[in-house]
Amino acid sequence: MAGSGSEASPLAAAYGFRIDGLPTDPALAVVGAGGWPTLRIEQRSGTEAHEELGVFEDTARLRLAGGSAVLDRLAASATFVYPHPLEVADLVHPCLWPAAGVFARWHGRETLHAGAFLDEDGSAWAILGNSGDGKSSFLAALARAGRPILVDDLLVIDNGQCFAGPRCLDLRADAAVALGLDDETTLVRATSRRRIALPAIAGRVPLRGLVYLTWGTQVAVEVVAPAARIGRLARHRRVVALGVEPVDLLDLGRLPAFELRRPRRWRDLPTACSALLDAVNASR
Repeated sequence: MAGSGSEASPLAAAYGFRIDGLPTDPALAVVGAGGWPTLRIEQRSGTEAHEELGVFEDTARLRLAGGSAVLDRLAASATFVYPHPLEVADLVHPCLWPAAGVFARWHGRETLHAGAFLDEDGSAWAILGNSGDGKSSFLAALARAGRPILVDDLLVIDNGQCFAGPRCLDLRADAAVALGLDDETTLVRATSRRRIALPAIAGRVPLRGLVYLTWGTQVAVEVVAPAARIGRLARHRRVVALGVEPVDLLDLGRLPAFELRRPRRWRDLPTACSALLDAVNASR
């Protein structure tokens, strides 16, 4: 799988933050993150407290599967509370993104439920879709086709630039087999997912456009009309509790946007990837 980066040494970082407090993990190898703010990760054994859940001005308490996360804006810390300590792989994903999303909004950045890949110019294209729309499988297919993957689950955007996520993709076992990637994966999340390692990548790149995944009877790529872009984009915001910056959404709505339809058949995935990459290249 192809990568992108520079001669600088990778640092432990993701989603626009330097990550402190975790053992060295290759999934947090990001290039060019030296000036990023730090987010410290901590763990505490315990059961979920009966405190108010929500995102507030300087604190947040998030419910996660099997535990919770307590965030402190001023301390720049995220404390994960579980009955038993989590493996680093599970902290990196899927536990890190909810905390990083809230901190990103506290820093005035926008967050989308999206993955992203890099085009031939090194710019990012967001892949948006609802749960079950096959974002991770599609990103894995793009990686097999040679496209660097920037992020899988949370796209953080700041003034037209977006940030790399952890250097991994997590797939269902059937998806890993269907894509021919089973031998390249490791078991994570109590063996419920197959993880593909991704190479270190440039931590901050320009966002070039948006792609909405949907299901259809045949592969087709269509331009999303400008009038429909803002409303459609707003439905994919990740962290909504802290309000919205209308100017940011307007700026994102001006980007090129495509809808990619494809059948629910593994054999059509390479065709869908090729159709999208052709449309992306034609828009340059």
